[in-house]
Amino acid sequence: MKESETAKTYLPGLRGAAIFYALCFSLSWAIWGTLILFPQTAGWSPLIIIFGAYGPLLAALILSRFASSLEHPSLILDEQRH
Repeated sequence: MKESETAKTYLPGLRGAAIFYALCFSLSWAIWGTLILFPQTAGWSPLIIIFGAYGPLLAALILSRFASSLEHPSLILDEQRH
C-alpha cells in the first residue's frame, strides 16, 4: 500500500522534470540551431550562444506560468481584464 502511495507522489515530479528538461533542450537548441542551419550567422555566435544559455530560464518561466494558471485559472481572466 505504501509503495503505490509513494509512486503516486513521485510521478508528477518525474513528469514535471521530464517536461522541464525537454523544454530546456528544445528552446536552447532552437536558438543554437541557427548557428548550424545558417552559417552566415557566425558573426553573431557569442550573442546566440548567450541567448541559448537562457533556455532553462525560459523553460522555468513558461512552466511556472502554466502551473499557476492550472492552480488558479481565474488569475488568467483577471489579468486579461486589466
